[in-house]
Amino acid sequence: MSEKYHLLHPPLTGPFPPERVAEPTFDLIIRELDQVQKSAEIFMYVWRADQSGMRVGQAVLAAAERGVKIRIIKDIGAIMCEVIEMNRKPFFPRKIPLLKQIIYKLIGRSFPDTFVEDDHDQSLGADLLNHPNVTVEWVNKTHTKYYIFDERLLVTGSINIEDRHQNYFDYMVALDDPQLVRRLRARMQGDVTFDLERNIEFLCNSHHSTGGSSFEIKPAVLGLIREAKKSIYIEVAYLGDPEFSDALVEAAARGIHITILFSREANIGNDVNYWAIHDLYSRASVEVYL
Repeated sequence: MSEKYHLLHPPLTGPFPPERVAEPTFDLIIRELDQVQKSAEIFMYVWRADQSGMRVGQAVLAAAERGVKIRIIKDIGAIMCEVIEMNRKPFFPRKIPLLKQIIYKLIGRSFPDTFVEDDHDQSLGADLLNHPNVTVEWVNKTHTKYYIFDERLLVTGSINIEDRHQNYFDYMVALDDPQLVRRLRARMQGDVTFDLERNIEFLCNSHHSTGGSSFEIKPAVLGLIREAKKSIYIEVAYLGDPEFSDALVEAAARGIHITILFSREANIGNDVNYWAIHDLYSRASVEVYL
């Protein structure tokens, strides 16, 4: 990368909404996988067996074949989205208990019908699961998405590995700095505390290697809302947590200028989203953009 810190997003001068939104992210990930020398780590929420999933998976397999050590951390909770939405094919084959299958079918009725048919299968995911240079760990309830290459480059943000993210106005940030990689690892292990004085800092929901877990993002963000002095800018796809709404109402009452960029059409819970933003708008002076 030519820049130490780089925001990955589609061209801002073209049509809106932009097309192929996730392409800059996937292009960078493929380039880095093609040239990574020692190690690559992928922590992912949704990884679907579609065109984007196969493209990344093939690059991961090629790196593993070169002798690169690959660590994949996959969120079990995302399987629900993977089997309900789009082509309904998780990238990695994993047995789903019968009760979970029933629950997914019931919950799936509340999701928009986004089904697409394709010829992709899970064979590439199975190849990675069985590769000697690849380790796959399963975790739950973190929603984390990042890539780390050679303990040097960190790419993190909101883009899952799936085709549907080509139609979302999401982005990732690439941080080419070994010190920041070390900082992220220390924060995720709970070895160092959150420091607002740093130019770049991480809030983490983490499962520690010692066996414990920490979910620090929500209380920390609520604290930042309460401590705001002048303005709060929020860009979010989902709303509905009453604690956040109440904190924003209190902030607005203190004279804090609040701006919210809100999803015009979320993939799930769209009615709840609009109810929540209407409730907030009726209780507080906030600027809302779709």
